[in-house]
Order: sequence, then C-alpha cells, then structure tokens
Amino acid sequence: MENKIIYTDETSKTDVFISYKSDNVRFAVEVVNELINHDISVWFDKNKLSQEVGAEYPKLISKGIDNAQIVLFIYTKETEQSEFIIQNELSYAKSRGKRICCYAQDEVDFETMNPTLKAVVHDIQWLADKKQAEHIEQYQESIKDEKHRLALATTIRDFSTSSTVYKDINLFLIRIALQRQLGHPTPYGSYKTLCKSSGIYDENGGIEMIVENKALYIPIPDCKREQLKALKFFKEYESLKENERVIVDLIKDISPDRKEMMNLLEDYISQNYCYEKIYDWLISNNIEITLPEKRQFGFKEFLNAVSEITAEAFIQQIETMKKTMFNGAMLGVYDIKDDRTQDIETHELSIKLYHSDYFTFKCMVEMYHILCSIENTFQVETIKSNITQYSPFLCSLGLGGFVIAQQDNHQTIMWTKRSGAISSGEMWHFSYDETVNLLKDSVKINTGSVGDGEILVLPNGRIKIDPYKNFYRALYEENGLKEEVIAENRGIIEIGLITSERLEIELLSFASVKLSSGSSIPMQMRKFHNIAPDGYLEISKYEFRSMNDSVNNYIGRLLTPESYYLSEIIQQEKDSLLSGHRGDKTIRMGKYISIGKNVKIGKSTLIEDFSTISDNCKIGERCKIHRNVFIDEGVQIGNLVKIQNNNSIYHGVIIEDGVFIGTNVSFTNDIWPRSINKDGTPVTASDWELKETHICKGASIGAGAVIKGGITIGEWAMIGCGAVVTHDVPAHSVVYGPYAEVHRMCEN
Repeated sequence: MENKIIYTDETSKTDVFISYKSDNVRFAVEVVNELINHDISVWFDKNKLSQEVGAEYPKLISKGIDNAQIVLFIYTKETEQSEFIIQNELSYAKSRGKRICCYAQDEVDFETMNPTLKAVVHDIQWLADKKQAEHIEQYQESIKDEKHRLALATTIRDFSTSSTVYKDINLFLIRIALQRQLGHPTPYGSYKTLCKSSGIYDENGGIEMIVENKALYIPIPDCKREQLKALKFFKEYESLKENERVIVDLIKDISPDRKEMMNLLEDYISQNYCYEKIYDWLISNNIEITLPEKRQFGFKEFLNAVSEITAEAFIQQIETMKKTMFNGAMLGVYDIKDDRTQDIETHELSIKLYHSDYFTFKCMVEMYHILCSIENTFQVETIKSNITQYSPFLCSLGLGGFVIAQQDNHQTIMWTKRSGAISSGEMWHFSYDETVNLLKDSVKINTGSVGDGEILVLPNGRIKIDPYKNFYRALYEENGLKEEVIAENRGIIEIGLITSERLEIELLSFASVKLSSGSSIPMQMRKFHNIAPDGYLEISKYEFRSMNDSVNNYIGRLLTPESYYLSEIIQQEKDSLLSGHRGDKTIRMGKYISIGKNVKIGKSTLIEDFSTISDNCKIGERCKIHRNVFIDEGVQIGNLVKIQNNNSIYHGVIIEDGVFIGTNVSFTNDIWPRSINKDGTPVTASDWELKETHICKGASIGAGAVIKGGITIGEWAMIGCGAVVTHDVPAHSVVYGPYAEVHRMCEN
C-alpha cells in the first residue's frame, strides 16, 4: 500500500502525537504510515521540525499534544540533546496528564542519560522491540496472527490490509502496543447485521427456516474424479453409511431444480465482469489448468476452470496436509426476510435455503477470490438489499456464539482459537460454531423437532429446518454442554453477513452456564469440554475472560469479525440478555422498557422497545407486545395476545386469550372526558366513571379502529381498519365502516 501520510491542523482530535528528532524522520514516517494504515489517527508533520520553526510552533505543538490521547516518543541518542523535545513536548505532555509511550530505537543507558530527560521518561511505558518480543508469548502470537491475516487478504488480493511483519517487525510491535492502549481490536473482515430480534428469537417458532426445492451443484471435473474417489472425498452409493444414504435418497426423490441457481450465478458474473479479463487473470496468475482459446472463454469455461482449481486444491490438502475431507451435503442461503416489518404474525425471521455440497461451497469460495482480485463487486449494502442475487456465493449457513460461564457474581465469556484444520482456522472466535445440517437439523415425521425419524418433506419438496436443533447440537458437539445443563437465558439473537476471505451468513447466539462455587471456571468447564465429540478437533485452545472487558484482551490478536461484534453486543446488553429467561420461562425484553410494580408476565412473552407496563398489570404467556405500547395500570391480558406498534391499552380494558390488536387502535374508558370540572378544579379519579371494555377470545381489531369504553367485542369477532365501534359486537361477526355495522359472520 502506498504511503497515506496526513497532516492534521492544530484543532484535530487524534489518537497519537509523534515526538521524534528530525534526524530520525525516515523511521518516524514509517511509523506514521503503519498507524494510519490501521486506522490510528496521527498528529505529525515532517515539514515542521523543531529547530527550523518560528515562534508559533510551540503553540502548534501544545495544541497537538492537548488533542491527542497518547504521545509516542521515539527515543534516539540525539533526542537527549533536544531541549525542545524534553521541555515543549515530553514535559508538557506529562504536565497535561497525557499517556506517554516510548519506543527506543537506540540502546538506552539510564546511567548516562540526560538527567532532565530521565526525570520525564523513567516511569513511562517503554514499548517492546523485536529482540524483547522474542521472550513474550503474547507478542509472538500476535506476529503469527498478523502473518495469517496477510495470507487471508492475499487470497482475494485485499491490499487494504497491509502488513509490516515481513519488512520491520518493530513497526508492527509499535502499532500493536498502541492499539492495546487505545482499545482498537483487529478483526479480519467485516460483519453486518441483516436481521435482529429485539430480544431472543422464540424457540417455538421465532425463526422459520425452509429448504426450497432448489440446488446449486458444481460437478467434480472428470480429470480429477478418480483421484478424489481414491482419496475418499466421495464414495459410491454402495459404500455410503446409512445416514449418508438418507440424504442421497432424499435429494434423488425430491429432485431439486438446478437451473435457477445456476442462472443466478451466470447472470451475476455476466453482468458484472468481462470474461476476457477473467481469462487474462487466470493466465497471468499461472493457473495450471488447460484453458480454451480466449475467444471461446465464457461462463461454462470459467465454471470448469474453477472446479478444476478446487479439485486440485482438495487433492493437495488430503495428500500433503493429511486433512480429512469429504463431499457432504450443505445448505446455502437463498433469501432472508424480517417478518416483523411486514406485520406477519407467525414468525419474526424467515430464512429460505437451497441444497448444495462441500465441493460446490469451496468452488464458490475460489470463484469469489478470483472475482474480488479482478474487481470487488460484493458491497455489503448491495448484498443486504438483494440476498437472492448473491445467493450462489452464500453456499453455507452457520450458527455460532459465546458461552457465558457464571460463577457466583462473576461472569466470563469463553473465547476459542479455532484449529488450523477448519475455516476460520488459527483465529480467535466463538465458543461454538456449527454449519446448519440437512440431516441433523431437519424436522422429522411424528417427532416434531426432536428424534431420529424420517425427514419431513413438505409439499413441493420443501424441507423444514429447526435452528434450535442446530443451536443445541453446536453446544454439545464443541463444548459438551447438553440442553439440561444450560441456564434458561440462552438463544439466537440475530443473523448477519460476514465478508472476509469468503462470504457467509451466520446466526449469532449465546448460552449461559451457572457453575458452582469452589473450583475454577476453566476446571469446571473442562469436564464438559472433555466429552465434546468435536471439541478438540475444531478448537486448539480456549480462554475465559471477564464479560466487562472481554474484547480488550484480544487486541493485537486475529479475531473473526462476527465474534468481535457479538462480544461487544453481549457486553453492552448483558443486563437485558441475562435477566431474561429461556425455555418455558422466557420473557424477551427490548430496549428502554418500563415495568411497574406487581406486574405479572407469563412465559415466552415478547415486550419490544419503548413499551411501558404500568403497576398491577397481568400479561399472559406467549404474548407479543410490540414497539411503543403503553399498558395502563391494572390491565388484564390473556395468553397468545398480539398487540402491534403504537397502542395505548387503558385502565379498564380486559383482553382475553388470542386477541389481535392492530397498530394505532384507540381505546376509551370515560364517556364524558374532561380536563377540569366546571369550578375550574382538575378532574380526579373520583370525578369520572370508569367504563370497562371487554375484548373476548380470538377477536381481531384492525389498525386505526376506535373502541368506545363500556362495550364488549364478542369471541372471534373481526373489526375492520378504521372502524368506529360504539356498541357491543356479536361473536363471530365482521364489522367495519364509520358505524361499525355487521356485514357478515366470520368464516375463520
């Protein structure tokens, strides 16, 4: 990356002020570029050197120090002779209470050091250099992580992630030390929220996950097929295990459509790339495959080239690196909808999937690398607005999250460093991470969401997936945690897009475990981890960090972007996440909720942002109280009630089971409302008569309706949008219009 030196004015707020001697300007420039290239702002101007400036320069320096968080002093022997640096920079910074860090480019001898300088720097933080870092394990790990980061970036020619570990490790060590001081973590890639629950997605239907009868399969090339077969990357049907045959038979029976996904892929490449440029890239990068003539190179030829490159990579990894790999079934993401914004009652989040396999997944990763190296057309906001267009590149759906271990009043987050044998390998990541699996996570016939029965196939060959089967499977297979030992506050909280060396959709979640007093958290968790079937295959090490300061311990380490994001969310929202309960006792709370005294709320109820529940209210089980709802004192609400946004349910309203109330419904409870009495005194509770309103079981009230106090709306009645209801409504009737006339009886 080219140098990006910037010159700040004296009023700019910056992270670091560079204090250096003019003789050392070349090294100072390298330090500045290293910091700026990693989003650390710097006060630095190589053209204004202390011995050449006029009377205004000391004021400029003072303002620069005042506006910086840290002063970085680059020590050389020459700095001991600079009264300006000692007095106007270092002494001034110390008098202003600034944090001063010193990097010694020359050897330091405190015995002979200038006494004035010694008085300033003897008690400040001195940064480690390459020689000292050789004996510090954390620095050695950071250096290894940085090299790995560069290797990841190289796969997609991402030169925005520059690295100096090959040029001058000292520059890298300075930058890492300052990142720790500033609290800047260093994840590789980015994470973007696609849909987020206001609390936790309901385990009993909060997420609908359907595999559409569509598929994307890229065939293994004939020239590599026999080699991969011999390496057991795939097997003939007769050699498959029983559970492997189940999936093969299922795919054969439902015969998913393969044309749509392939057409989506061809359309995307043809609309965004020139095949001549793709051809030139393959030639210039010495790709060792046979290519046709340039004029004959199109989509089909590109697909064949990618499949051959991928197949050869598998052969090398299995033969040379001794990795165990097989072409298992996978599920890609076709579309995602946040149903709350569409006022749909059944689910909050709908995810449509398609069939794929591991070979196709790796082919699409390779294709993504090639295309990004030519031109990065994969912009996050564009992908977010049209998932289906990019769906061929979203060949897998993962679920990951953190285990929160609680002991007495102490809460810790479990971080893991993934094994080098898997994706996200050698990176600090979640406590658990699993790919959604067609066989293991699908809903089975006659067993609901549990058991090992036959996979339930819906009309048109669609298959239902239970995301919470995947959630509990991930916790057990990687951490040895069975459902019964997990605390009630747990679950899936959002879904997002990861962009790094590949594109991936991930469900984010968390689970908490309450541990006994006595033995340490790691010791108790190790007992679970020792029985985890995949724990030691996928995790190389794990650590437990205080929830209050978890991510700061990983500054300078290589993090996955989704783990960094989720750790911050957990730290910010730990009170609301951990105060709720999961399973049969779930109460999901949004932000800025007000709950009065003596309020009773049933299990599995959702209360969204900016809602108020006044004193002595009773709300039943599995209700949904959406955004900006006011529930007045003493209101009684039954089970399975849904109240949409922007409603006020006033004192005297009784709502039975299964009632639906649309947005902006107006309830009244006073026939003759006044603000003051005729004598000018304010109206009090004794000056008006409460008129109770009774909404009976299963009734629905459309958006914007006005309900007069003192009436009863009968069971399963339906009130049209905007109706003005001033009289009782018979059970099962449909009323609408300004006079709420009965037009017919409900058919459902």
